[in-house]
Amino acid sequence: MYKVLLIDDDVPMLDYVRQLIDWEALRLEPAGATHSSELALDLFRGTMPDLVVTDIGLPIMDGIELARQFRALKPDVRIIFLTCYEDVAYLKQAFHLEADDYLIKDELSPQKLEEALRKSLRWLKGKEESLERHKFRQDIQRNKDVLKQKFFEQIVRGAVGEETMLFGERLHIRWPHERFALALVRLDLGSAFERYACSDIPLLQYAVYNIAEELAGERGTITAFLSGEEHVWLVFNEPAGLAAERRICGAGGRQGETVSENRPVRCFCGRYVGFETDRGAAPERDRGARQLLL
Repeated sequence: MYKVLLIDDDVPMLDYVRQLIDWEALRLEPAGATHSSELALDLFRGTMPDLVVTDIGLPIMDGIELARQFRALKPDVRIIFLTCYEDVAYLKQAFHLEADDYLIKDELSPQKLEEALRKSLRWLKGKEESLERHKFRQDIQRNKDVLKQKFFEQIVRGAVGEETMLFGERLHIRWPHERFALALVRLDLGSAFERYACSDIPLLQYAVYNIAEELAGERGTITAFLSGEEHVWLVFNEPAGLAAERRICGAGGRQGETVSENRPVRCFCGRYVGFETDRGAAPERDRGARQLLL
């Protein structure tokens, strides 16, 4: 149920609007009704309705100013204006406030009010669905990050069999080349603690990981993995050759700033180790490289 607040200084009109339609049939719950703009503000703060139907020509504080106050308290609140006559100035202001409708009282009917309310409800439901989709995408991303960590842990433990590589491919991790190198991106905790609380470090690490993953996605030959502490691992998978060596080594020794323009944190990226694999049973040099990760 969505909550709706009714406001009109004409009390008979207020009662008429309240009884004009079946609010519950529209899944709307009347959160209150008042004839005073001052009382309306108090009611709004107390109930935080999703939708407001208000007279535009209220005394002391007109409906336009009242709607601005409501939007300051709750930016997503939907507004429907009632008025005794069309006024171009009011219409323009209602348009700038993105009101859902502007209804003439003398022409008001159950059908017109329901149509206006349904327009508001479509917006509210669309907003909810958008938030749900966004939350769902975030949940999927978080699960993917956890699975990527699990995949990386399997690799460093030496589980490089077909099943592990298929698991990686399901996560869109494909390493077609024989040449590998690792780089470690770490937060400079000294600069972090100058600007952030200790509890913020995991969030900073995740921000660095997101940036690394975005940049890695542009290259297509780098995969970013979160570590359990304040580090991000980069796995380079390049074709063998001098150009690849230069690209890999180019990641080493760099430092930059990230997270916020107002509160930057330094990050360092250094090449850790390079190795090749025959993509079969892990040779000794591969085991040695993995040992460096443990």
